[in-house]
Amino acid sequence: MSDETSPTPEDDLDDLALRHALGTLSAAERGPFETCLADPRSPAAALAAGYRQAVARLAAATAPPCAPPAPEVKARLFEALQRSARPPLAAGAAAPAAARPQVLGHQDGAWRPTPIRGVRLRELSASSPDYAVVLLSVEPGSVFPAHDHAGAEDFYLLQGEVLMDDRRLRPGDFVHWEAGVRHPEMRSPGGCEAMVITSRKNYSVRLLRAYALAHRLVEKVRQTIG
Repeated sequence: MSDETSPTPEDDLDDLALRHALGTLSAAERGPFETCLADPRSPAAALAAGYRQAVARLAAATAPPCAPPAPEVKARLFEALQRSARPPLAAGAAAPAAARPQVLGHQDGAWRPTPIRGVRLRELSASSPDYAVVLLSVEPGSVFPAHDHAGAEDFYLLQGEVLMDDRRLRPGDFVHWEAGVRHPEMRSPGGCEAMVITSRKNYSVRLLRAYALAHRLVEKVRQTIG
């Protein structure tokens, strides 16, 4: 199954905003994007601000103290990024069109890593400011740690089994948590797949996208350094 789909103008702008927040835009990309930032019709400014906040939160939560990379390592990394970069947004480009109805086939969409080991997600719908619909893919032996919910969440098991407290969830089983309810530890000894409809208060989709990009950057650094 392919993890990539053809980018739309909205995807291009979203990608540029995220890489602007991370400081990985090339000089050719930075000028046109910052032109969009100054355009009041463009959503670029809101996207960039959201990603700056998400990246700052991610760095504060997960990044250990470390020295900045050596100049030659940074140069090799940017060279690798440039080879795989999308064409820059043209200067004066119009803002992306309004969101259109979205149809995803069973093989469409990219799987993204999460901070939970062995757990990936694929966004089915993340355009609402109130909730997101995601598909979870869980490797055998993975564990969801116990945590509190800031908003409501619905969990529908599609494949595999999940152990939660003294219950064994099987395909077709459904769990609903109200806001403020403690989410117990959940284990999947054999792996599973589930659909989750969750409040945007529970996690930030932008934060997960930032985590996914940071994950790819780390992999590129490893490949570049050898």
